[in-house]
Amino acid sequence: MLATGSGGVSLFTVQFAKLLGARVIATASRPDKEQRLRDLGADEVINYRDIPNWHTAARELTAGRVVDRIVDTAGTLEQSLKSVAVTES
Repeated sequence: MLATGSGGVSLFTVQFAKLLGARVIATASRPDKEQRLRDLGADEVINYRDIPNWHTAARELTAGRVVDRIVDTAGTLEQSLKSVAVTES
């Protein structure tokens, strides 16, 4: 599960996903925000200012599997789509 940004919706997303047992990757822009996300349960946090192509880092953190779910509150749709798993029905 990937949550972009560190605002209220993303903070809730991290907590809710952890409650349901998900492995959570989050993005943030500053070390203090990274720590806040970790304190709330994020397993991994990617600093999108340090790593502009953060979708690549998300893929690496999932061993190339990509993520199953994304909550994009940061308006980074293009990179979010590069991170998400595509399944056929």
